[in-house]
Amino acid sequence: MVTERHVELRSLWALALLAAVALVYWPGLAGGFAFDDYHTIVDNVALAGAGSSLSSWCDAAMSGLGTGPLARPLAMLSFAFNYTLNGLDPWRFKLTNLFIHALNAVLVWALVARLATALAPRATAASAWVVAALWALHPVNLTSVLYVVQRMTSLSATFVLLTLLVYTRARQRQLRGEPVARGWPIACAALALLALLSKETALALLFYLVLIEAWVIRAPRAALSQMSRRLLGMAAVAVVAAALWYFLHGVLPGYGGREFTLAERLWSEARVMFMYLRLLLVPTPGAFTLFHDDFVLSRGWLSPPTTALAVLALLALAVLAHARRRSHAALAFGWAWFVLGHLFEGSVVPLELMHEHRNYLPGLGVMLAVTLTLADSATASRWRVPGAFMAMLVLAAVTWSRATLWASPSLLVESELRHHPASPRLWYEAGRLRIADANGDAKRYAAGIAALEQAARLATNKTLPLSALLRTAIERDDEVTIARLLPVIVAEPRESVGEDIFRELVICQGYGRCRHDTASVQRLANAVLARPGLTVDTRQRVLEWLAVFYARVLGDPAAAITILEDLVAARPHSAGLKTRLAEAYASAGQADRAAAVARDVRASLPWSSRFTQRDLRIRLARLAPDSRHD
Repeated sequence: MVTERHVELRSLWALALLAAVALVYWPGLAGGFAFDDYHTIVDNVALAGAGSSLSSWCDAAMSGLGTGPLARPLAMLSFAFNYTLNGLDPWRFKLTNLFIHALNAVLVWALVARLATALAPRATAASAWVVAALWALHPVNLTSVLYVVQRMTSLSATFVLLTLLVYTRARQRQLRGEPVARGWPIACAALALLALLSKETALALLFYLVLIEAWVIRAPRAALSQMSRRLLGMAAVAVVAAALWYFLHGVLPGYGGREFTLAERLWSEARVMFMYLRLLLVPTPGAFTLFHDDFVLSRGWLSPPTTALAVLALLALAVLAHARRRSHAALAFGWAWFVLGHLFEGSVVPLELMHEHRNYLPGLGVMLAVTLTLADSATASRWRVPGAFMAMLVLAAVTWSRATLWASPSLLVESELRHHPASPRLWYEAGRLRIADANGDAKRYAAGIAALEQAARLATNKTLPLSALLRTAIERDDEVTIARLLPVIVAEPRESVGEDIFRELVICQGYGRCRHDTASVQRLANAVLARPGLTVDTRQRVLEWLAVFYARVLGDPAAAITILEDLVAARPHSAGLKTRLAEAYASAGQADRAAAVARDVRASLPWSSRFTQRDLRIRLARLAPDSRHD
């Protein structure tokens, strides 16, 4: 029976947990935006326009189409609310992230309290609080709080944890013969959908439910209601079907733009798993970084030799966890939670190899396994309290020290660069920040250029550093450097490098973000188009952006129309190209012709474009006054 005293104690422990989380993360709230924050939030015009109408909120929700297959509309809406209330104030964005993380810490405490008894019979009520505190204070979760865009990860985790809590509570009450609200399966389905609309990694929820059912509930099949079995079965079928579709249409084509194959990624991820374990169990400050692009790719079983060891170790641990699932239930459960939680981002999906935020929920399995196993051990009883206190203190200190670095983007990058000197992304960020902060300091400017050149030497895909070097040379009207860079860009083995840099230059100059240097842009376009063996698709994309350059930068819509009419003739079913052509007609004063093309494009769009192509529909509505944007 829960007494008033118990409620008071729980409230005090909850406040202590929240206070500890706020304390260690508070210094980092003062920092600015970072890397993908700019593309997803800062430069996202749909977020800036949210609030004027229901349609504008829909535009903001679906403006994350480049972030994942489902566009993560719930997370994007949360960014839009921040933008509407406080503008582009990174402090408020990060404060929202901190609130979500603190809420998740309480949810983790509540969930582990329901799991602990079945996994570790000797564990005390305080063990669940310790697991939550270790998880909430661990530095591996810092990027999910202070890296604003990773709210997608923490917000999705909120709804995953709520789903698991509702499910576990209902199932445990069923087994005890207590009444359960009839709508709990529907509540679980609704919360799971919200998790999925925040980030697709919520698919791991199905694995977590199976683990809880098998290791915690441990009920005979007959004890699971018919409705529950149907919902779980339907969810499993839906996940398998979606995974198969995504593998064929999203996974395999995605490797065309990566520096590794599917097989190489799978080999590498075996080693990545142990790198994650090292970060979780031995959290030394220098090991953490925003970018882990210095991680050496595995090319096969023995390249490097640790690949085979990692694969065999994963298999051995899986067999051992299964064999000891009854005698060491918490250890086996936590290991399974950790591995299964990484299946989405750590297997076939063509993402970058390693990011710390991917451990946000999977890492909970490690905290749970270690804490509950020690709590269940009679030999470790005298060390439980001081050990837990020391572990929390160490984790809090490392997280706090990292948070203080996040208060200054330059300080953060320079610090991480000392520990990860082979990271091309860190060299790129260092170069960009040094140049931005130079303010006439020739020495700092030269250091920035040197950093960008080092990034170009280290990077497999040199688009970012070469683009930054070229833009910087254009800003300073440095003809010598421009002439040196153009052949280097075109000579890159990846033909997409020249295309991407040209597109960025057109956007930069077309929207007034950098100094106009039309001669350099035209020279780059000519050099890219003259590249031997240029594919047809790349040539067409370069010509499309050349037409945009003529229309927006040079003010020559007639030249743009000539290029676009030829491209449309070659690809008559391309809605994007026809919309560009309509915009060129409008720029040339041919409003009727532009409206006619816009209406034709709009009529050809599928119904799903109301969600997946909202930006295109907005552009069409501007061109045809009688067109309506949904």
